Amino acid sequence: MSLDIGEALENGFNRTLTRNSAIFIGIFSAVSLLTTIFSDSLVRSMIDRGMFDVPGQVSSGAATPLALGLPASVSGALLAVISILSTLVTIAAVRVYVTDETESIPRDYFTDKALWTVANLIGGGILFGLIVGVGFLALVIPGIFLLSALYFWNFYVIDEGQNLVEAMKSSWRDTKENRLRTLGLLVLVVIATGVFGGVTGVELGFVGNAIAGPALTAGLNVVVSSVITVFTIATFTQAYTQLKE
Repeated sequence: MSLDIGEALENGFNRTLTRNSAIFIGIFSAVSLLTTIFSDSLVRSMIDRGMFDVPGQVSSGAATPLALGLPASVSGALLAVISILSTLVTIAAVRVYVTDETESIPRDYFTDKALWTVANLIGGGILFGLIVGVGFLALVIPGIFLLSALYFWNFYVIDEGQNLVEAMKSSWRDTKENRLRTLGLLVLVVIATGVFGGVTGVELGFVGNAIAGPALTAGLNVVVSSVITVFTIATFTQAYTQLKE
């Protein structure tokens, strides 16, 4: 089936307004907040140990407002755990958005074949990055082509349980007549989320700094980032379901 960009964007937006999307926004916000805390803690530890420099006019506290003062090893380990949790939430979101469910999130969407799916997503992510990266090194155009052709591979891993190689073959096959449309959707989503993030980021920055300083601003930006994440997942899942029909 041909990819209808307008329909994918509209359906993605509508799914972002549903009850289970609000739950996902909350979960992603919590995960992102923890990621920011542990990232700040890691950077703060590196600054304190002289492994990382900040501009002279910026204090380490201002550069890392959510740092907890944890050792670098602990922060790094916690970041790895949070990364896996974020992947599990993404898996559950895709599994929800390929259905018509708008109210609840079945628990097994997080846990069904979780280790196998995460392993293929990690391995596939590395392979996908290498393939597209080599393509971009080859005068850019091949990279754009490969990005469009293989972009939906992870949806086949999550939704159909394919391994990373099968998933990339499926993406290549189903995008055959839709690679320009896929690229167009990618560009539009990047522009739309960039504008939304930029505008809301500036507004929330004023509000956060006026009320409680950098920490509140960072927290508010986490929520905005989570809204963008959910909209992006919902939109591309809608596009994926079109391609499968």
